[in-house]
Formats: sequence, C-alpha cells, structure tokens
Amino acid sequence: SPFSVHSMDTTRCYVEVPPWLPTGTTPVNYVLNWGAFESDNVMMVHGVYVDDHDVAKLKEYDVSEKKFVLCMKGIEGETGLRLTQVFRQEIPAPLPLAVWVGPGHVQDFCAGIPNCMVVDSDDPAVVDFVVENLSSELIRLYKGKDLIGTEVGAAAKNVIGIAAGMLDGYGWPSLKGALMARGAREVARLIR
Repeated sequence: SPFSVHSMDTTRCYVEVPPWLPTGTTPVNYVLNWGAFESDNVMMVHGVYVDDHDVAKLKEYDVSEKKFVLCMKGIEGETGLRLTQVFRQEIPAPLPLAVWVGPGHVQDFCAGIPNCMVVDSDDPAVVDFVVENLSSELIRLYKGKDLIGTEVGAAAKNVIGIAAGMLDGYGWPSLKGALMARGAREVARLIR
C-alpha cells in the first residue's frame, strides 16, 4: 500500500491504507484520522507525494520520536536537495528517518512476486529496525551504508530506465548494453 502505519507497542500489527485514497484526502490526513501520532511507537512509511498541506499538518504534532521511512526517490528540481534533506528542512524535529528504494513495484508485491530493495539512513539503528521489522518472504530488504549514494543512485537509475524504454521504442534494443555500462559509470561519477 502507499502508506503504512506500524505500531510495535505489544504486537506486530499493521494498519494498511488501501491503494487509493478518497478524493481530496491526503495520506497524512487519512492517517491522522486514526490518531496515528498518539501511539508511542509509530513508523510512517511514505510512498506518495506529500504536499505543503501535509507538511503543515505534520508540524502540528510532536513527531520527534516517530520513525519516518521515505519510499520515494528523487532530487528536488528547484534546490537540488535529496528528499531526506527536504524532509529534514521541513520537519526539523530530531526524528529517525530512512529511505526505502527499489527497483520494487507495488504491482509486483500485490501480485505476490518477490523483490529486493534497499533501506538506508544516516543512523544504522534505524536501518536495522526497518529491515528487521519489515522484511518478509516477499520483500527482501538490504541494509545500505551510504545514504547519499542510495538516494542519488535510486533517482538516477530511473533516468536510465526511461532511456532503455526509449531505445525499445526506437527499435534499438541492442544499444541497451552500452546504455547500462555507460549509465552505471555516469551514476557513479554523479554520486562522487
């Protein structure tokens, strides 16, 4: 699902939001209807766009000890900031923050197709917590050790994927090997 609340008070129980939200309802408002921030131990997993209204709502609550996992990737166009930087700039409270990046797709998970993904953070304890509590037979989570590399690499790999699709569209699939070789090299240079 695009947004999950994970409470670890006494049992492992998940509250899943369906893969749709009522028209006009943002993910943050939807979860707030459950009183999610009143629990002592909540993990918020963001897999959708969070707008200014959502950020304003989050600022109304003490989220300092809540664990946030960003299941999205990208670089903010106007500032060049990674999403963890944007999140920390908007929600300055000291809180456990991690990223969870693919190549996984929700459609595959819903179809029962196994996949592997990477969880990374500037705090190894957060990585351990997320991996230990959210790994399953369906989703194998690997522990990252380079938050910047993980974030930039995840965003840049999508550019390579789009280019590969364009090569298929032009009928030039034999160039995908060169694209992958050069693309990986360019991503490595970008991260450095």
